[in-house]
Amino acid sequence: MWLQFKGKDVNKDFAPYLMNFNNNEGYSGQADDITMTVDDRDREWIKEWCR
Repeated sequence: MWLQFKGKDVNKDFAPYLMNFNNNEGYSGQADDITMTVDDRDREWIKEWCR
């Protein structure tokens, strides 16, 4: 899985924080969507990645 968040490549730093990941493929002509749950124990999402 490759993840970019607000223009930052967080892929290699992201793996330890991933708790749940769901992918929903849309019907023909509809967009796919994902739902993720992350553990922000080190506050990376709030402090660093969400700036």
